Amino acid sequence: AKQAIDDALKAKTAEIDARTDLTDEEKAAAKADAKAKADAAKSAIDKATKNAEVDQSKATGITAVTSVNPEAVAKTEAKQAIDEALKSKTDEIDSRTDLTDEEKAAAKAEVKDKADAAKSAIDKATKNAEVDQSKATGITAVTSVNPEAVAKTEAKQSIDEALKAKTSEIDSRTDLTEEEKIGAKAEAKTKADAAKTAIDNATTNAEVEQAKVTGTREVNNVNPDAVAKSEAKKSIDEVLKAKTAEIDGRTDLTDEEKAAAKADAKAKADAAKAAIDKATTNATVDQAKSTGIEEVNSVNPIAQIRPAVGASAGVHVNSANLTSKEKPQEKQAIDQVLKTDEAKAKVKDSVASTISQLENENQQVATNQRVVARELPNTGTTESITAIVAATASAILGFGLIARRRKEDEEDKLENQ
Repeated sequence: AKQAIDDALKAKTAEIDARTDLTDEEKAAAKADAKAKADAAKSAIDKATKNAEVDQSKATGITAVTSVNPEAVAKTEAKQAIDEALKSKTDEIDSRTDLTDEEKAAAKAEVKDKADAAKSAIDKATKNAEVDQSKATGITAVTSVNPEAVAKTEAKQSIDEALKAKTSEIDSRTDLTEEEKIGAKAEAKTKADAAKTAIDNATTNAEVEQAKVTGTREVNNVNPDAVAKSEAKKSIDEVLKAKTAEIDGRTDLTDEEKAAAKADAKAKADAAKAAIDKATTNATVDQAKSTGIEEVNSVNPIAQIRPAVGASAGVHVNSANLTSKEKPQEKQAIDQVLKTDEAKAKVKDSVASTISQLENENQQVATNQRVVARELPNTGTTESITAIVAATASAILGFGLIARRRKEDEEDKLENQ
């Protein structure tokens, strides 16, 4: 009977030693438990007085020994701690909106690998201390996984770069006012923000890429129209066109006087448009436009050459001493003299000579802003030039009208005789 008990104890001891889920401490405790039960059985056998009592004690002892089945507490609890850390980290990764599904999957796979490695180390541990160390190391490894959000971060960085470039482009445009620039930059930022929101809401790498491409295109497409300056310069052009037509329609001016006046008007218009281009705000654009319109409209050339030529011959077109029949005749006479090639050449030479003289007197003429025939700073305006030309023209052309009138007077006398 006691031999049977020893056999049962030996088998149980071997079984316990073979278990890898138990630590040495757990095995020792289990084997001690089995031995205690075996010893108790053998003590009962020794006390038995009959064969039946011996058999009963043997059976009871064998049952007690074989029923020893220690629970693997240390390793089970350690691996449970690893699983809890794995679940917590997995939930944390899944809740991150800055990661794409692909980045989450990769991070969770990394976490699981670390958890599996920790549990494998726990299984291989033989002592409680080793189990505790493997558990602690595993938990640290699992919780330290902190995946970097690459796809969305890089996509939003691309949007920011596109916005920065667009902002610089807008700021460098001289055709826009500050208000137009502010509006355009706000529009670009709104599109950039919308793109970054779309990137944040994306769940896959493909969706992130699409949101980035779309957002970059939207930001790049911001191309504000230069409304204020364009409309202001258009107004200047319209006023110039009207003034030019007005000058061309005047019959009291010679071609040279018209050319000088139109050049004056154009120079003023160009100066106004230059001021508009340099303006930075809507208010300064409006001011430059108003000033320019006023300047162009102020061009009102005084007819000098025709009256001067007529006066040299004693003719005053439209004067009270001429009959209605004589007025057109005298005007026609002046026109005929002014139309001769010799007269044209002399007037042209006189204008050129006068302008050259005035240029020599004033070396500060702004060649890109003023036309010599219009205005020479500090020396006079169109009227002063025209007055000098008129005086010269009078001397050149006066003899023509005088000779013509004398010839007509002689013809009238002959007819009367």
